[in-house]
Amino acid sequence: MLAGLEEIYGTSDGFTMKLDENGAVYAPEGITSVLTDENGNAAFEVTTDGYSSGGIHVLVGMDASGSVSGVSVLSLGETPGPGTPVPPPQALRPPPKG
Repeated sequence: MLAGLEEIYGTSDGFTMKLDENGAVYAPEGITSVLTDENGNAAFEVTTDGYSSGGIHVLVGMDASGSVSGVSVLSLGETPGPGTPVPPPQALRPPPKG
């Protein structure tokens, strides 16, 4: 997951796992975990089924304004086929602001 944070934000420093009131990993429905930093950035770890159970594992980064900062494909366990290749990271990043 650290590599995913570095891919999206350029660093994994300062990110911590968000915990619920019982000290367990905060995992709202459909989200595996949430990591946040002191600048208001958040990364949402999502593991979901494609054709195989848990076959798609991604990290979606958002900045403090709620804009998507990037997407990192952590693993892809789907059956190889024409739709399997993951686009390069730059294709998954939103266009620069401004």
